[in-house]
Amino acid sequence: MILREISSADLFRVLSKEIKIAALLAVVLSILSWGKIFFLSRGSEIPTGFSLAKISLAIAVALGLQVVSATVIGALLPLSAAKMKWDPAVVASPALTTIVDITGLLIYFTTVRLFLGI
Repeated sequence: MILREISSADLFRVLSKEIKIAALLAVVLSILSWGKIFFLSRGSEIPTGFSLAKISLAIAVALGLQVVSATVIGALLPLSAAKMKWDPAVVASPALTTIVDITGLLIYFTTVRLFLGI
């Protein structure tokens, strides 16, 4: 943005590329986290009414959704700030981290609640 190679008018082009990369990364990380939990946590004590398969699936889905949402937020905030004539660098660090953390917790707890019925 500082070099004027992209602007807020390129929003859909940037989002399209970011979402493609994020989706691929989300799939890989979800599979790895599911496998780690499902295969390496066997023998762990699990509360009654839950299964390792459900727990690992809930965590994998939550992780995948979080990767995609963090990427979208990370692309949208600086572009939105530039469109409003604000400094994108100022918005990109503290606001981005806070928003990604909040959405991450919401995604995780909502996904676990839906998958595990908690």
